[in-house]
Amino acid sequence: MKALTASFILPISSQPIQDGAVVIDDSKIVAVGKKEEILSKHPQIEVEDFAVLMPGLINAHTHLDLLFFETASHTDFFSRLLASWDYRKNLTPANRRSSIEEGVRQLLRSGTTCVGDAGRYAGVVPQAANSPIRMALFPELLTGGGEGTPESYETAFSEVEEILGTKSNRLTAGIAPYAAYTLSRHLLKIIGRQAQQAGIPVKIHAAETFSEMQFFYESTGEIADKLFKEIGWKEVLPPPHRKTPVQYLASIGFLDNGPTLIGCNHLSDPDIETLARTGAKIVHSPRANAHLKLGHPPIKKIMAAGIPFALGTDGTGSLHSLSLWDEMRHVQNHYEGDAPNAETFLAVATLGGAKALGLEDRTGSLEAGKRADLIAVRAPKELAVHDLSAWLISHVTEREIAAVFVEGKRIKI
Repeated sequence: MKALTASFILPISSQPIQDGAVVIDDSKIVAVGKKEEILSKHPQIEVEDFAVLMPGLINAHTHLDLLFFETASHTDFFSRLLASWDYRKNLTPANRRSSIEEGVRQLLRSGTTCVGDAGRYAGVVPQAANSPIRMALFPELLTGGGEGTPESYETAFSEVEEILGTKSNRLTAGIAPYAAYTLSRHLLKIIGRQAQQAGIPVKIHAAETFSEMQFFYESTGEIADKLFKEIGWKEVLPPPHRKTPVQYLASIGFLDNGPTLIGCNHLSDPDIETLARTGAKIVHSPRANAHLKLGHPPIKKIMAAGIPFALGTDGTGSLHSLSLWDEMRHVQNHYEGDAPNAETFLAVATLGGAKALGLEDRTGSLEAGKRADLIAVRAPKELAVHDLSAWLISHVTEREIAAVFVEGKRIKI
């Protein structure tokens, strides 16, 4: 048992604590409170002192296997998407392991203790099970209507079984059909049912581009003219659905189990009402979306509706860092009038991510009974508590990360 003390503790699920302490027993938090009170109850406990303690950040959506993919030259969404798929086809298990290892290193150094990754994991799972970071791995189904569809489906769920079979405390599994326009309605229904039976979360890209809106409403646009043929659907186009992507997913029952939607840059007010009613979650990747000129979700409307909202870095490759601090700063600097306040934004980057990955009972806030996933941050001594959250978002880089703990163990960064 040990105590971590700090001038400021940000539990996220409750108000900041000045001169506070967090008690860790093995891998779990057993107490959070005022330093004086905590230490009086545990007079012989080992103590380590910091400036600020808070939950580790949670990157709710990324593609670590694309870490070395050159993205700068791809500013068109669908050209980049096809190029990334070609890149993945040539990845060996050794390539994937190298990408994930470097990605984990970068995540930890920026204060991220949990990541929700979507990709393929052949030859990678044993490495992930022994990784120091908490990982939620979502085998991704990218297939269209080609002959490889059944094989891709079987491969993805086999990877889910392998991930779950590790019994690792730090490793969980989900499933990630890429988007509703890359898979048939029947396959999406099957995936939803099987995920429900397996008790695993689902994530899917939705309402990410304006072309997607065109496709589901009119069966026209870039998806119909360009992408559909490339992903194996040939000349077969569905009739116009006259629905938004969210309405389409709702109509086939895919939203019934509260999946996590990646994107949601183009939402109508009824879409938001539907997502709130079904318990869906949303993940936004600000800098990747800016690079591809996709726009951004109506954040304040989403949060006002009570929809869990989280941040990710998506498959930014060599273009951007994997730091959620950089993502938060991008929003604050560029989303005039729609950026959450600093306290809310830190909750988005921590507990919001945990909710998006179905891990809010384990991580995302500093509470007794949760796993001890937290970070220590260097900050000026003269900082006032009411300025703390804003200062953190504005100033924290890798240099300010003093320590990272996952499952109660201090990780070398």
